[in-house]
Amino acid sequence: MEYRVRKRDVNGAGRLPRSLEEVLPDAVVRRFLVRAGFRSSSDRAAAEVRRHVSDFFRRIVGCMVVMMQHDGRRSFRLVDVKRACEHFGIRMYGYDDICLLAAGRVCGSEAFHVTELVECSSLFSRPIDASDEPDTEPGAHYKKTDFVANYTAWREEMGEMNDQVSEPSEWSYSDSDTETEDQDMDTDTSQPWQPDEEKFMASLQNAQELVDEKLLHPEDEDAEDQPGQGYYSDYDDSYEPEYLERQRAYEEDEDARWNKVGQLHVLQNDEDSDPAELQDFGGSPNLYIITRQEFLRVFRTLLNLTLNLGELQISSVALSALHNATEQCLHRSLTEGSLHYQLAAILKEQEHANSTNQLELELQMQREKVNELCETIAANKAAFKAKELAMQQQIEQLKKQLLGQHDVQMETSPILKKKKSPGKRKATTSKKTHTVRKGLSKSSNGSTSVVGALRSRSQNHSESKKVKVSLV
Repeated sequence: MEYRVRKRDVNGAGRLPRSLEEVLPDAVVRRFLVRAGFRSSSDRAAAEVRRHVSDFFRRIVGCMVVMMQHDGRRSFRLVDVKRACEHFGIRMYGYDDICLLAAGRVCGSEAFHVTELVECSSLFSRPIDASDEPDTEPGAHYKKTDFVANYTAWREEMGEMNDQVSEPSEWSYSDSDTETEDQDMDTDTSQPWQPDEEKFMASLQNAQELVDEKLLHPEDEDAEDQPGQGYYSDYDDSYEPEYLERQRAYEEDEDARWNKVGQLHVLQNDEDSDPAELQDFGGSPNLYIITRQEFLRVFRTLLNLTLNLGELQISSVALSALHNATEQCLHRSLTEGSLHYQLAAILKEQEHANSTNQLELELQMQREKVNELCETIAANKAAFKAKELAMQQQIEQLKKQLLGQHDVQMETSPILKKKKSPGKRKATTSKKTHTVRKGLSKSSNGSTSVVGALRSRSQNHSESKKVKVSLV
């Protein structure tokens, strides 16, 4: 038979985030915001959420460290988380299946959750022939064991050297020299308070009965485990490929609903989808915003960033309780706490600044358009004036050409008249010459003297020259 508690690789794998931005990326912060009723996000809002988570972690886990050190342990248990939450007034429901084992300590009995009794590396939780190596097959269930038989076998094997009921570090598989010294000191100082062997065996038997009742697989295969109580969580499904694909597809679909508008990320308004659907977890395969395996990385990173502590082991149920408290307190702060009003003021201020920037951008675009139109109009005017000037120049040239042609015509017309008038005059002269010749012929007929004829010709010739001179 098997317990419904899965083995987990407590050491983890891969590089841990080195900053709050890597631990809580913007996409994860937006998921918290949308489930708190916000429809926008920004870098400032995301930074404020990260600061709030860091402060919460510093207070709660810091108190858990004090509780753990008070009990002389080097690993966190559920009781540390519950005490820290009670100290800060945080109510935690569930996680009630607690076993009390009589132990040799001044502070009294040790409190174990039923799952911690199975997971821890103690004298009663594992057989004597079990391997002391870390679990190499995460996802496999723990097999049923007998606490009393295991403890008896270990006591016989180790003799009287080990008087402690359980090892100081149940979830760390190697102890340092310092731990050994502290353990020896605790053993020496706690000798007067060693419990009665019968009381311890009786408490161990009662724990065995409670563990078998709560953790053994039920015969009804259809029975579903209640999540969030340390018995079952999304961490158990993290090894299933189908789960990872569905979770990744859901997150990608949700991230695609955000649009970048200036400095803001705004949830797009889709008429076909109801924004209230994102505020619950009905469509998500994960009951938490941060998956359990991712929260383990968050825990280890914040432990180093906020408290400057090295890696400390934590039980599965303690991690579940801390995860539940972290997300619930953050959700309450986002809905009705001071963080809600801080983010509302930040987002309202940035929305106003974004709208102002948008209006200024639109105004600048309109100014640029107006300037372009003015430049176009000025260019058109300049082109029109240039064309007008060119046309005027062409008109002036045409006028000059016309005036030049007119002047040429005016100059050529008198010459033509002069050329025509001498012809007529020559014709009249020829007539006169002809009449003179007729007169000469008549006179020659009338006079027989040669001398008289010559005189008359010379006279006529002189008269004709006078006529030509007068005409010229």
